[in-house]
Amino acid sequence: MDLVYGNCESPGDLLGRHFVRNGQVIAAFHPEASSMELIDDTGKVYPMDMVERQPIFAVFLQNRRHFPYRIRMSFSDGNTFVSRDPYTFDGQILPEEAKLFSEGVWKEAAQKLGSHPDTVAGVEGTRFAVWAPNARRVSVVGDFNYWNGMIYPMQRVAGTDFFELFLPDVHPGQLYKYEIKNRQGDVYQKRDPFALMNEMKENGASIILNMGLFNWDDRRWTASRTIRGLPARPVSICEIYFPEIMYPEEEVRETVLAMGSTHILLKNRPEGGKVLSEELSGVLEKEDLQANQKGIFEPAYSMSAPDRLRLFIDRCHRNHISVLMEITPDYLEKGASYLREFAGIRANVPEVLESVSGDRAFTYFFDEGKEIYNYILTCLAFWIKAYHVDGFVLDGFRRKILQICRLAESGGLLPGSEKMDALLEKGYEYLGRLRESIREIDSSVLVAGERITADSLLEGQSGWPGEHFSYPDFDLYWDDEILAGLDRFMWTEPDKQAASVSLLTMPVMRAGRHDKLIRINEEWEGGGFGNGAGRAGMTATSAYAFLMGMPGKKVWSLNPNENALSRRFAQDLFSLYREMPALHESYEAGGRFEWINAQDGVTGIISFIRTAVHGRDSLLFVCNFGTRDQNGYRVGVPKRGIYQPVLTNSEPEYGGNGSLAYEAVEAESIPQDLRDYSIRISLAAKTVVIYRFD
Repeated sequence: MDLVYGNCESPGDLLGRHFVRNGQVIAAFHPEASSMELIDDTGKVYPMDMVERQPIFAVFLQNRRHFPYRIRMSFSDGNTFVSRDPYTFDGQILPEEAKLFSEGVWKEAAQKLGSHPDTVAGVEGTRFAVWAPNARRVSVVGDFNYWNGMIYPMQRVAGTDFFELFLPDVHPGQLYKYEIKNRQGDVYQKRDPFALMNEMKENGASIILNMGLFNWDDRRWTASRTIRGLPARPVSICEIYFPEIMYPEEEVRETVLAMGSTHILLKNRPEGGKVLSEELSGVLEKEDLQANQKGIFEPAYSMSAPDRLRLFIDRCHRNHISVLMEITPDYLEKGASYLREFAGIRANVPEVLESVSGDRAFTYFFDEGKEIYNYILTCLAFWIKAYHVDGFVLDGFRRKILQICRLAESGGLLPGSEKMDALLEKGYEYLGRLRESIREIDSSVLVAGERITADSLLEGQSGWPGEHFSYPDFDLYWDDEILAGLDRFMWTEPDKQAASVSLLTMPVMRAGRHDKLIRINEEWEGGGFGNGAGRAGMTATSAYAFLMGMPGKKVWSLNPNENALSRRFAQDLFSLYREMPALHESYEAGGRFEWINAQDGVTGIISFIRTAVHGRDSLLFVCNFGTRDQNGYRVGVPKRGIYQPVLTNSEPEYGGNGSLAYEAVEAESIPQDLRDYSIRISLAAKTVVIYRFD
């Protein structure tokens, strides 16, 4: 009667084949069937008996031979339906795997959870499995059973919170959901939290996909992939939003190749102020990238269908370009929130945060249960295995931790208090655990993140988290401080510019020796990407050159509205970056950064040197961020020799006015900037000149 009333969590205990003394009993259930017959592999038909006047039918056969069979069901309207019995197939999930999931370490869970087309004993169908800890009964519903949750109840894996079922003759392309009856008796249908694709409409269903049909052509690439030697390599990353890789795909790849990018970073959705092409803007108006129907196991954009995205990644690998995926707190919160909703569990939010968050859209996922963490971990492992991504870039977690800090403070926790420290420590532990888990999945993938310090949280206010916390050991770290200082300097009033040159230099002096990621082109307010100058008179190309000279790996944001002259200059900058070890070798590889003059508050000129580990082909950057030309300006240099200009943004081809010609100059024995030698040059306003010397 539990089965008839939809309360049975182990229908396989009653239905399907059961060997007994002298034979076997085979039973089947359909809530609307009036009679049933069993058809064996020879075509012989056996009438089945109704049990207790309920739509459950059974037959006893006097043999113990294991043979295939089908069930023919008849209905009161005269229709019949013949199907294989789903309850005669064994499950896949092992008790030890369920234990690993509860401990948060079952990295391969996506191989069994969700929907997976399969062939079992020669029978084609689809396996379904899901985690539902508060369910009394879970059923698979879809267009194959008229969305009737009474027809295919799933079998609970003994002693676990997993339900699974193999449905014969259910194939890729068909729609499905899970119908859940919770312990309070509520019944609802939900899409699969492990779905590989969902319908893009409100209350849309999940879609069965066969991910095993795509033929990868990057075996040599994945076999040779490594993060060893990363500090000495000219890593340059091109940021691309998912829609941009599709419009058109070839043009995007050509742009990336022209910039000489070694990596592509796929970002989930445009942030506020991000400028897309007119075509893409129209597309995004029709399709919200934040649609609730999007699961974390599928591309963020519906045109990025799994095989289309995998083809893009495969072609990138064949062009020797790595593909990274952005992971943000919003992305993780979305997945964690849906799994909690599906499973009927509450978020584990500390009381002090719960009491002050109110109606705010806030999720404290840092302290989630181990199953939620395993869900996130499974997703990352899936992207590595199924999509061959080469790494992850964790971004936005500093803002999330700052949000937690401010919420906790408004709830009465004092900065620096034991409870506050414990709260924040969980955030740091979470990021560190995430990084280590990814490394355990595949040690060859890159993991970049943020270095979260007291200064980066609240600009050094005392009492906030300090250096005693253990920060995650990422392969690369975002360095937003240099960019933020540049942005503040750019919008400083001209008459205050000279006194504000420290905005450019202090972030560099505070930076540690860890390997950094520096975003070269940023959309400054009012100027856009490479379009015009800020109030301080700095052009976008000057900013690009300055940032290229900073220690760290470089990031370029693809933008269709980029000024053509600025992009041409950026392409030549990146060409120089690849060519010159002095630019791409980081501290860890032995490269050096050295100030010549970091505090000329009179002219607004700063200068510095980049040197490679072998000491040859060093570069001198002289940056005139002032609004006036400087004639006969003397710059200290480290040695005698010829200083040859290799690149300057003053040329007309880059948008400069070409008012000054830059030629090779020989160092003189005239002390300057605490150096024994110097060169005498003229610098146009808003100009950066890069010199090469040995």
